[in-house]
Amino acid sequence: RVSTQSTWGRLRERCMRQCAAKKPSTESVVNVENGKWHQNRICSSPPYVIEGCTAVQCGRTIRDDLVTAQEADSLLDLARRVMRMGGGAGGPTIYELHTGALSKGRNFIDIYKTLADMGQPSPLLPTDPPMVLSVVEKLSAFIQQTYGVQGIQLTSPTFFSSITDGKARIANDEYWHNHVDRLQYGSFEYTTLVYLSDFGEDFAGGEFVFDDGVHGSTAVAPRKGRVVGFTSGDENVHRVNRVTRGVRYAMTIAFTCDSTKAVANFMDRALF
Repeated sequence: RVSTQSTWGRLRERCMRQCAAKKPSTESVVNVENGKWHQNRICSSPPYVIEGCTAVQCGRTIRDDLVTAQEADSLLDLARRVMRMGGGAGGPTIYELHTGALSKGRNFIDIYKTLADMGQPSPLLPTDPPMVLSVVEKLSAFIQQTYGVQGIQLTSPTFFSSITDGKARIANDEYWHNHVDRLQYGSFEYTTLVYLSDFGEDFAGGEFVFDDGVHGSTAVAPRKGRVVGFTSGDENVHRVNRVTRGVRYAMTIAFTCDSTKAVANFMDRALF
């Protein structure tokens, strides 16, 4: 199960301390031509190297042609269906697929155990697992092709997030700070984000920003079905700008090169 203290607490606080000195810089908005954009980055030193799997050339990529409209609709329906059973006290609500951790007020509940104990069925529809697995496999292939690697494996957490303009009630609600995924989550080597709502229509603010310090910042406008993929080290410090209106939905799917941190059959607990 997700430990709210370790996964959403200590790791986040450690990462925020290490990134805090980097002040937000002037933002330029990415121009995504023909549904594709890529920028190479010099890799930071990883804690370990697995030949053939660890990236030699790091980077950041945007693709608008990977996740179909039907898949995006189905992912959004799943997120909303489960999040209605919880809801964070501040702006963000998190639902983690593997463990069933769901924001509820200032804490997390295990929605799978809660429903099972009440004799209620799984919140997942029969069509959800194959659909999610198809998206995961598609993103795995995308990362391996983009960075010329092989052998990456799904890692945890795999989660949906929704963000409103609600006032932060606890430290974990402050999503707008710069952070590095490898530091925050420990297991991430490659991060992919699938956006499930449209900037400017469904919400305002909430741009995804790569912060390169004195070299400037690069802002990505979320759009439904858009995928942002990047190596998860210090070369990709990033943040989400504050949402000022509406609801911003996204899904985070990440991959590792460390088999001890891989997650197999990650939706088994959701099926009961």
